[in-house]
Amino acid sequence: AWADPAAWTGTTRAAGIDFPAEVCGLIALTEVVVHGWDLARAAGLAYDVAPALLAAILPHVASFAEDPVEGLFDAPRPVADDAPALTRVVALTGRDPQWQPPR
Repeated sequence: AWADPAAWTGTTRAAGIDFPAEVCGLIALTEVVVHGWDLARAAGLAYDVAPALLAAILPHVASFAEDPVEGLFDAPRPVADDAPALTRVVALTGRDPQWQPPR
């Protein structure tokens, strides 16, 4: 559904709030990617995300790190500027990219 350009135009409503479709799409995509990482990491599974998807959400997530919204994410974790995009996304949401489940 997200491949259809029409999905990214106009407005949409979520949780009783009207959003530009592009913003709502980025929010939904970020949720899928970040919580997908959470689940994969907790289950000890490999997790790979297409570079184009990470390129789409990285600036979106970075904007919240620069201008935090209370209760949205924890404080960003430091990572190298040249870290892989998924590592940077995860760190910007306050997650520890090195976290491993207890054994």
